[in-house]
Amino acid sequence: MPERKQTRAKSAKSRLLEPQVRSDTTHGVKRARRKRIEGDRGKSERQPAGRVFHLPTLLTNADTGKSVDETDAPSIHPALGIWPGDHVPRLYWDLSLPEDWVYKRPITEEEMEAYPVLPQQESMLILFDVEHKWTIPLEPRIGYDYMTLRCFREALGASMQQPIQLAVWNTASITKKMEIVRAFYRRTGVMFSRPDISLVIETFRTWEAVINNFCRHGVAFDDITQGMDEYVTCGAEAGYTKLQTIDLFGHNFMFWGLEFAEAPNVWELKTTSRSLARMAHHLLPGLNADRRSETTQMEEE
Repeated sequence: MPERKQTRAKSAKSRLLEPQVRSDTTHGVKRARRKRIEGDRGKSERQPAGRVFHLPTLLTNADTGKSVDETDAPSIHPALGIWPGDHVPRLYWDLSLPEDWVYKRPITEEEMEAYPVLPQQESMLILFDVEHKWTIPLEPRIGYDYMTLRCFREALGASMQQPIQLAVWNTASITKKMEIVRAFYRRTGVMFSRPDISLVIETFRTWEAVINNFCRHGVAFDDITQGMDEYVTCGAEAGYTKLQTIDLFGHNFMFWGLEFAEAPNVWELKTTSRSLARMAHHLLPGLNADRRSETTQMEEE
């Protein structure tokens, strides 16, 4: 009898311990899973799409907590890169407002004075339209030997207000010209001298659509192309248009990120629409309510 009582007592004690043991095991699995997810996030922060980048310590510590030695491999600041798994931009930046950008955390003054890419560059060439091979040359501010993150933001922002030469406009496809004209109208509000041409451009998004609907509107093709040429050149200086660089982006004037291109100082600029960029606002605590509530009516296609 004493042995049976002892056995029963032991069994009861084991039953009391079982839930605790299983609970610890469950928490252990959850902790392991959490570590694995965090590790995957860390990898995605360090590896841009299609290319492994070795990020410098100064530019990545605040985001990954990792110490990475500087190397000669192309590197980029986490806020500027395009990373796998990201469906919205990490940096909320309207390129028409050079100083107005928001990241998921404050970017320190130390980072602003650091290099946006490595190896450090005396200048950068930004390819923003692959089809037309349009580029923007960037130079550091006076007194700086190399491009810093601050220099990059200031130079790229300032370039958006630069006037566009007529030679650049003439290289654009007709569909691209229609997109640019719509962007110019949204920015300035300047009306077409001929309402019928304006109606065609606002109604159809591509030149193919204009051709397919030619009989419906009865506007001659030459009138449309000539009308667009006159629209952007009337009143401009000789050899220039009234356009600015920001107009060449059409409705995709929100920063998405940079991808490494042909050489260490050549980076391709990807942009998106404001409506898509706003999908990231819940990740950006610094994005104020006023900006979130602004209407997107003027940019809708």
